[in-house]
Formats: sequence, C-alpha cells, structure tokens
Amino acid sequence: GELQAVSGSVAAINWSTGETTSSITVKDPGTYSVTLVNGSCTIKDSATVNVDKLPVSILPDSVVFCENSNGTLRANATPGITVHWNTGSVKDSIVVNKAGVYTVEMVNGVCKIQDSAIAKVDAVPPVDLPKNVKICEGTDTSLVVKVDPGYVYNWSTGEHTNAITISQPGNYIVNVINGKCISKDSTQLAVVTVPVVDLPSQKSICSNDSLKLTGSTIAGYTNSWSTGANTRSIT
Repeated sequence: GELQAVSGSVAAINWSTGETTSSITVKDPGTYSVTLVNGSCTIKDSATVNVDKLPVSILPDSVVFCENSNGTLRANATPGITVHWNTGSVKDSIVVNKAGVYTVEMVNGVCKIQDSAIAKVDAVPPVDLPKNVKICEGTDTSLVVKVDPGYVYNWSTGEHTNAITISQPGNYIVNVINGKCISKDSTQLAVVTVPVVDLPSQKSICSNDSLKLTGSTIAGYTNSWSTGANTRSIT
C-alpha cells in the first residue's frame, strides 16, 4: 500500500524507513512514522499498517456425482474470511445436486478472490435383466443390457461386453458403470433336462382292438399328444 505524507511542498521529509519522498510504498505490517520540516516548523505523524492475507481456495475444477445424488463443494474459509456463493449461501461448503457452474467469492479485509467449479451429473445406467430363465439342456440363451459407448460392463463370467451367451445353470451378475454411477442386476439360469420319449415308430393292431401309448412318466413333465390329450398315456 501507499502512505502519503503531504500533498504540497515542504523543506524536508524523513520517514522511519529512511526514505525522504512525499510518499512511500509499504508491504509489511507495522507502524510507519514521518517527520515533516518546513522552516522552523516540525510535525510528526505515524500510521499503523495491517496486512490482510489473500484467501486460498481449495475448490476443485469440477465435481461429478450420480443423478438423484449430490456433491459437496468447499471453499476453505478460515476464521475472519467471509464467503459468498452464487447460490446465496455464505457457508464454507455447499451441497449441490444440479449440473452447472458454482462460483464463490472469499473476502479477507481488503483482499478477495473468486473461484468456480463445474458440477457434472452422471446418468445411472439402466439395467433390467430377467430374474429367472429356463433353457433346455444342449441349448443356450443371451443376457443383454443397454449398450452405450461410455459404459463399462463387468459380468461375473469375466466378460466385458453388453451381452453374453450362457448355457450352464447358475447365477449371472452384471455391474454396469457410468463414471461415478454403478447399476447391478442378476439372472438365475436353470437348465431343464430334455424328456426321453420312446414310442414305437409303427404299430399294427386288429380292428376293434386298442393300443396304449405312454409318454413321459417323470414328475413335472407335461405330455401334449396330437389328439389334444395331456395325460401320461392314451389308448
């Protein structure tokens, strides 16, 4: 800062710093005195200089959080420093839940700084696998989740594509990652044994006689005959 001793002309100016100019520039705190001499007249005056520290911001360039969530921005205000956010808050930190630019002004006496951060929101990946799937032995099926160039796919099989082909019974889990957001889902696969049916390929009977044909006798299996019957046997 600058200390001005006199605006007019005098015979002599003596500062406590040793300078003899009408004004001096100071940067350190302390008491500065000046003696003015004009003929037989002498006056002395002094001024106390306080140096305010420039606030230091720790605001990041950006903060990222998931949709339906939030992030925290902190300015790093110390005692004696006032804070003004563009949201209207005067607290050291604010919680944000919308994308945008957040600006803070920090003031310490005559010193002030401004800083800003960009808030970004990541979308939660949509994942909707079927809970239970059944297939016949010897066949396979596919599990598919939405494809997006920015998504990362981690299946319990070790694969990293948006779709996998499965044929073995078990529980299949996928984690889909988009930045800070993770969605998880799973499918339980059951493999059904193919029923064994051994009907005669051809059989001759006399008129007025009957023939009994028997399909699968395994519990849980359903027989669907060409006659429309659903029983284990037909005659």
